[in-house]
Amino acid sequence: GFWDIGMFKDLAFAILFAFNVFFIIVKAITSISELNDAASNGKFNDYDNSSNTNTNSNTNTNTVESEVAVDANGLKAAAAGVVFCTLFALFITLSVFLIVLMKYSEELIRGTIWVSIITWSVFGTLFLLGGSLLMSIIFYVLAGITYWWLGVAQHRIAFASSVLKTAVFAIKQNQLGLVSSTCLIQMIQVIYLFFWTSAALGIFYHMDPNHDTSLNGADGADGTDGTAIVHESRSRSNEDTDDYNTSELDGKQTFIFLGLMFQLYWGCEVCKNIISSTVSGTIACFYFTPQRTKPVQGALFRSLTTSFGSICLGSMIVATLEVLRTVCNLVRNSVGGRRNGNNRERRGSGEMYLLCIVCVVDCFLRVLEDVIRYFNRYAFSYQAAYGTNFLTSGKRVYNLFSRRGWTAIINDNLIRNTLSVISFVIGITTALFAITVNSTWQIALDAAAPTGAVFGIGFIIGLMIGILITNIIDSAVVSVF
Repeated sequence: GFWDIGMFKDLAFAILFAFNVFFIIVKAITSISELNDAASNGKFNDYDNSSNTNTNSNTNTNTVESEVAVDANGLKAAAAGVVFCTLFALFITLSVFLIVLMKYSEELIRGTIWVSIITWSVFGTLFLLGGSLLMSIIFYVLAGITYWWLGVAQHRIAFASSVLKTAVFAIKQNQLGLVSSTCLIQMIQVIYLFFWTSAALGIFYHMDPNHDTSLNGADGADGTDGTAIVHESRSRSNEDTDDYNTSELDGKQTFIFLGLMFQLYWGCEVCKNIISSTVSGTIACFYFTPQRTKPVQGALFRSLTTSFGSICLGSMIVATLEVLRTVCNLVRNSVGGRRNGNNRERRGSGEMYLLCIVCVVDCFLRVLEDVIRYFNRYAFSYQAAYGTNFLTSGKRVYNLFSRRGWTAIINDNLIRNTLSVISFVIGITTALFAITVNSTWQIALDAAAPTGAVFGIGFIIGLMIGILITNIIDSAVVSVF
């Protein structure tokens, strides 16, 4: 491992990630202070329209106040509706759907495949009736491939069902702790995103060509008004606005941008993998030491301490690949923008070859990223169960795949498709519940929202809860396998 000290594995990457978080927090605090000072000094005001704004401010005061007036009962009803929908989604997911998964897992897996076959066939028929022969053929081919897949995976459905039942049973024994710890890590991720956004805003503010730290809205050294200096500076800079918008970032700006994206990707990956490691550690405790008390708390503690370095290392690999894909997107957008410019006809075929190469590299990186993500799921599960470092876990997972071949991939495909359908059904069920609540409040409180908006919000809430729970199940399935 990379600097294993006792039970702490890959400690070097844990320390590196800690420095990364420390830098983001410090930069965010200084950025918030700088942006507040800039706002208080009037740097963000539009001076060209300030006179018109001041002239019309008194005239529009009553109109604005009437537009922003909100019914208090409506706000209370909306807030209560969101709470009720969230609680309802949690209830049906943790009670009804988990029980259904345990009792009818094999039927659900097989039924999910048949739903896909029927869906492709229906779309193919609709396009055929609409006169689109090509699209009809494509959907019929997809239906045929899915039917072929059902025949190939038929003998694996029973095994996948057993794995899914075991994973769901283990989750039901620790469902409160797993859901609570998952929500806790999600909240930490939101806080991380807040600090990252604040730091990025401060950095982008300094990268703005119109920004001048010497112009702080105070009076100039020659006695002129500082606001006038800022206005004059902006007027001069606006002459070259088009050139700036179409120009490429220089080397320093590109490096800073990619560094920020790496920090964003790394932090999000770490939070996601902490949840996966916690679930895997809980399932391992359930299997090896079922008499142990508070297994979720212990698994979460190990994910944040002894296994944290390994989680940071695996997450850094994925984040690096995502940054490389970002570079490909920057190059593609830059070359594509030049080709669409006024001097397009003066460009040779070299840029077209460059675009093709970038697309091929981007496709390769995406495939590689998906493979490593898939591999990391098992590596994190292994290190959570046995306490090994990331490299050792990776080697043992590789040996596992060498012995089992395509078994794990077939098993995951069958189960993950079923979990995706379950998440969608939870979203639809929650949306219907939201419409029912909305109709009830329309009668009782006379404070109802549009049905379409209520359905959409309810579906999103249910889908998010469903994805949260099914991700826990997916991590548990990996651990059981």
